[in-house]
Amino acid sequence: GTARSLSRFYISAGDLESSFRWRARCVAQDIVGRGGVASFASYPSGHDFGMWGRIMLDNARDWLGAQQPVPALTPAADCPR
Repeated sequence: GTARSLSRFYISAGDLESSFRWRARCVAQDIVGRGGVASFASYPSGHDFGMWGRIMLDNARDWLGAQQPVPALTPAADCPR
C-alpha cells in the first residue's frame, strides 16, 4: 500500500554485511517509491553495538532538531519489484 507521509524511516547497514546492506537499501527505496520518507546510510562496520550507537547519534540530531528533508534515494535496478 501507500506509506504515511508523517512517518520517517531511518534504515542502515554495515559495509561488512553486504547482503543485508543490499536488502536494507531496497527496502528504503520501496518506502520512498510508495510515497514515504526514508533514508539509508551505510557504515564501515558489521552488525554491532558500535554501529548502532553511531546510528542513534546521527539520527537523534534529526529527531530532535528542525525537520530537514530526507534525501531521495537513487533507484537501483537490482532491487526486486
